[in-house]
Amino acid sequence: MSIKIQRIQANESGPFSPSERTRAHIEVPSSVGFSDLANSNVVFRMQMQITNGENNSGPGGSKTDASNLLPAVIAQPHLNLAGVSDNSEPVRIGGAQALIRDARASSSLYGQMSEMRDQNVIHANLDHFTEYWSCHANKEAYNGGGAMPTQYPANPSTIVDTPFLRPVRPTAINAAVAVNSQLVECEVRCPMKHLDAMAESEGASQFPNIAIGDMTYRINLEDVRPVVAIAVQEDAFDDFVNLTPVSNKVGDATTPLKYKYSDANSAGDLTGDILDVNFKGNLPWYVGMPVIVEYQDAGLGGPGSENNEVRTISSLNVNGGVCEIVFDHPMATNNNAADAITAIKLTPYVATAGDAQGSTNAATVSYRINDIFLELHTLNLSPQQTDAASKALSNLSINYLEHRLVKKVLNSTGDYAETLHVDAGCSNIAVFTPQNNGLVSGYDKAREYRWSVDGNYMTNRGIRVGPDTSSTGAGVGNQVHKHFLQKYFGNLGRQLLSFEDVYDDHSQALLNEAMETDNHNMYPLVMPMLGSDVIVNFQLRCDGANTMNTKEIYYLMSFPRALNFENGRLNK
Repeated sequence: MSIKIQRIQANESGPFSPSERTRAHIEVPSSVGFSDLANSNVVFRMQMQITNGENNSGPGGSKTDASNLLPAVIAQPHLNLAGVSDNSEPVRIGGAQALIRDARASSSLYGQMSEMRDQNVIHANLDHFTEYWSCHANKEAYNGGGAMPTQYPANPSTIVDTPFLRPVRPTAINAAVAVNSQLVECEVRCPMKHLDAMAESEGASQFPNIAIGDMTYRINLEDVRPVVAIAVQEDAFDDFVNLTPVSNKVGDATTPLKYKYSDANSAGDLTGDILDVNFKGNLPWYVGMPVIVEYQDAGLGGPGSENNEVRTISSLNVNGGVCEIVFDHPMATNNNAADAITAIKLTPYVATAGDAQGSTNAATVSYRINDIFLELHTLNLSPQQTDAASKALSNLSINYLEHRLVKKVLNSTGDYAETLHVDAGCSNIAVFTPQNNGLVSGYDKAREYRWSVDGNYMTNRGIRVGPDTSSTGAGVGNQVHKHFLQKYFGNLGRQLLSFEDVYDDHSQALLNEAMETDNHNMYPLVMPMLGSDVIVNFQLRCDGANTMNTKEIYYLMSFPRALNFENGRLNK
């Protein structure tokens, strides 16, 4: 047996975007025989479209747009407790999967096989728990997504890996580079499970298309929730050498800014070749990067009028232990050229309306998909293997999991309760509570939940939830909650590999937005397998006078299902 990879184009042509075409259909003929759905992908050939505000930093004070060469990723902008987002603070949502809101798989012989509504919300939260923390950032970089601040790669550059930006940095000592970086069109992949529930079944690696008939996959792209963000940590870098300007200018080829890229040697200076050969990945700058330049001009007795100016890096050179930075146009200094330029700071620049740099418009990011196609892994079988596979179809069962989603509204309250009618055979229920227009669930100050089935409570008390710790060391004893998370995923046949993760870091105070939102929290229940319909009650409470915001609340119910084949035909 060998694997053949076929690319099947969508019926519709691009471009696709929230403001253009949002639906696509992909048809897979039964003649492919057997396919490996577990390793197949939906591929989006796409690009990012970025604007970076308007500012007064052009030569002579003229208005100009700042450089748009910024790293953008498929991610949810971080939402605070008021539901307001900042497009430069990405939250991990599974990368390219977030582009697909709804998906449906239909057979020409048997009709609808599976349907997933708001699947990007479901998988943005569920998939968080089935990957190790150390894998999150690397996995996201592969499919166009971005990690959260708690999981950024541990290097000084602070530039998140993204396939949509090709940064240009020096590759050798004393070899200046001045070629601009580029925003590029690239292909990002979304696993087939986000299109077809069968892709997570036991038989997904040898799926019998020949017995199912022609398949049609319908994709509805996300057109309401924001799913792209600019991934820049806007931290100031201040490790610069003090300068004496030449010709009353700083930031040009004669007086470049000198970033202390390496530690001083034993003599206490920065001379000599003391750089690591792998310096490329640690350099926080690239050609074309927009930055805010701050410095003090000694001739003016303090911060000069040129402070807080936006510039674009036009050249980089690593030489003598420093990185020499030249801008698209230099900054004028005080007339006394001998005055020292000190307290130099550089900050990556992402515009906000009315900021100190004179921007009248905030930075924006959107995406444009030029092509959608299915990268289907098909099995090339020998005659003997084909005969054996055909015989297996005479008595074959493929188990899979069907998800049903119910959406309700949680009005602002500190004590919420909801009753659900659940069909017979439900094995699991999970609840997600993202902020309005968000994908990633969060506590939102909730601290206790409890389930009951047909009036019988599943626990003898409320189950505590919340961040593990805070700057004061006071946390929430959520061991029972973590126990039920393990039971939930174990009942789905999966392994729990991560717990919730706060958005920013654990040094924040309890009830701070970085602790309360965008942490992939969920409220699980393992159902008793009953042969009749039941009434389930869910209660969610805050402590004291705290309240949760008004938002949608998602109830995900899971049902074990099976495809049964008899005499080579599906018996649904």
